[in-house]
Amino acid sequence: METTGDMGLFKEKCRAFEAYGRYIGKDVVIYYNDIRGDSRILYGRIVEISADVIHITNPQTGWCGCIDTQTCKVGQISMQEGWSK
Repeated sequence: METTGDMGLFKEKCRAFEAYGRYIGKDVVIYYNDIRGDSRILYGRIVEISADVIHITNPQTGWCGCIDTQTCKVGQISMQEGWSK
């Protein structure tokens, strides 16, 4: 499997990387349905995408976690930049 850069981000056969890779390192808002089907909103920075798992951190709170896009349905990812304008 081909990877890119030092982070070893999967490039081939990874739908999440192809769909959301442009947001790595960006502060985003993620709208998704969790494993129970409940609608959720997550604020954070995407730090890595590997094997359809989006790894996220929130630098302001220190929180970090991930969303497995095979289990949870991501509806939309938006950048936080420009929202106040």
